[in-house]
Amino acid sequence: MVINNNIDISTVVSNYLCHSCGACQVICPANAINYNVTSMGLFLPQIDYSLCTNCSLCYRVCAGVNLSKGITAKLNAMDDPFVGNVLQALVGRANDSFIFNNAQSGGLVTIVLAYLMETGKIDGAVVVRADEDNIPYVKPFIAKTKQDLIQAQKSKYVPVNLMSIFSEIEAFEGDIALVGLPCHVHALMNLTERKKSIAPKIKYLLGLICGGVMTYKATELLFEKSRVPRNEIKNIIFRDKLNNNYLDAKVSVVSIDARKHTIPREVRFELKKYFTPPRCKFCFDKLNIFSDITFGDPWGIEGIDNARGDSLILVRNDKGSELIEHLIDADKISMRKINLADALTGQNIRGKRLDYIGFRNAYRKTNLGETNYKVVFNNKIQKINDEKSSEYVSYVKRFIYLNRLPHEKVKKLIKRKLIYSDSLRKVKFIIKKMLPWSKL
Repeated sequence: MVINNNIDISTVVSNYLCHSCGACQVICPANAINYNVTSMGLFLPQIDYSLCTNCSLCYRVCAGVNLSKGITAKLNAMDDPFVGNVLQALVGRANDSFIFNNAQSGGLVTIVLAYLMETGKIDGAVVVRADEDNIPYVKPFIAKTKQDLIQAQKSKYVPVNLMSIFSEIEAFEGDIALVGLPCHVHALMNLTERKKSIAPKIKYLLGLICGGVMTYKATELLFEKSRVPRNEIKNIIFRDKLNNNYLDAKVSVVSIDARKHTIPREVRFELKKYFTPPRCKFCFDKLNIFSDITFGDPWGIEGIDNARGDSLILVRNDKGSELIEHLIDADKISMRKINLADALTGQNIRGKRLDYIGFRNAYRKTNLGETNYKVVFNNKIQKINDEKSSEYVSYVKRFIYLNRLPHEKVKKLIKRKLIYSDSLRKVKFIIKKMLPWSKL
């Protein structure tokens, strides 16, 4: 795609390349951009052309299609942009029992932020919490206390317009840490090259590992599956280790009377097949390579606590390394070093390499747009077989087809799929009981 004065964020949207990060809304000098939800639950920008000045800034700042010169230079200097620079890989947890028990995994993000506040290294942290007036939506805010941080605990597997907090960061008096997904970090880096006012305020970037979000319509189907009336839903916990265990954590829909209504994790897995945006699949940065420290689940690592959970961290620079050392010395966290190769295997980075090339080719074959990334990717995988290639194309075509249908029809189709998968899961369970040696 060639940049000219007629190209705007609508080009990104129509080509299914939007991250829903909010950078376009921040940069728009005419306040002409708002976000709306599609029938598939995509959270997308929409331009009011009566206000638009055709400046193209929304397109230029979009990390879905463009990476800034600074990002591009860093990527081209990396040996492997799917991994990034890693000084050390560790697994561990918070020593604060409340933070640990209230966490989705090991509670490390929360305890790191709490420590930074306690020691005066930051005055606030950009995090996300449920919008209690508009469940299942979430909203970013600047946490200023430990209690604020506790409210923001646990992952939210939905699109987040994180950059909508930009003006609050500009007005905030003090230093800040920001917690975000890879697309949020890319968006922030794009924005701060044009709007330089907040860059000095952001002292720490804490990155979350991301395998892709689910759209808001997936969450609505989880609500229906819980059978809790919509007006009685207070929150959703996508992986609730206290309602089973960490390894096999179920979904919990929390009602206003504080009761938890559980849904098998397999239902969430099934919904991911339909409601993960193709742009999430077509992303190289699962491991949040531009953060100071990357946080995630320690899948595939030996010796983790499968009942209560641990966290994986990838320390990426000296600032991150010094911070972790201080936390260990202060007895705030318990950590052990692990082999980076084991962490990469557990995170299925080979699969991410396949997805990147597969979905890039699928976008081409379905006549969707491409990114303008000026990066020579050291992918290590250059080709995929025809069968795998057709799977990627089918995924993109199916998502586009569903997104064009009325919402009620989408729900009806996906509910049929859920009924089928539920029945299949029950049959497998019965066979496993009758034939314990079965590999089903």
